Amino acid sequence: MIRLALLCLCLLAPAVAAEPKYGILRNYSGLPLVFPLAIKSDPGRDLMIALREPDSWDVAYTARVEGGAFFRVLVPVGTYVLEITPEGGAPYLYPQPLTFRIEGLSRKVGHSIDLRGGDLGAPEPIAFCQSRRIDPDDWRDLRDYWRLPLGDPERPDRVPGPQLRERLCDGPAARRSFDPIDG
Repeated sequence: MIRLALLCLCLLAPAVAAEPKYGILRNYSGLPLVFPLAIKSDPGRDLMIALREPDSWDVAYTARVEGGAFFRVLVPVGTYVLEITPEGGAPYLYPQPLTFRIEGLSRKVGHSIDLRGGDLGAPEPIAFCQSRRIDPDDWRDLRDYWRLPLGDPERPDRVPGPQLRERLCDGPAARRSFDPIDG
């Protein structure tokens, strides 16, 4: 009886594994995935995307996009050609290479692409901005760490440090650069 149950489980396992998987399939580049790529597509047809090196044509990254669902993923740094393969269709290339880069000290710039309606328009830039902030609850601990003597039971065990915070900074105000000379 147990053997029969194990046999049934073994036969059902490949059927469960055959369901389509969406999201990152493979990062061939080995680089960290930190830059945003957002894709909007028509419902009904799933897409396979591949980021290819423009010079060598090597695949750096692959992902599967569910048709009609908003897809946002992180990709590696660099300039890539985007290859799009609709389910059951022939692959085609996005008309211009996409560059994923860092601007300034803390702005990770990527792209948002709208593939709806078959129109391959220009990609819109999107970015993640990073900042370091001390949590308001940690201000008291920071004060007490330096104020209270060693061995005091009220003295915190560690110096609270800043926390890295990351947010999507899409708007025109976020794209405005700060130049202290120009104001």
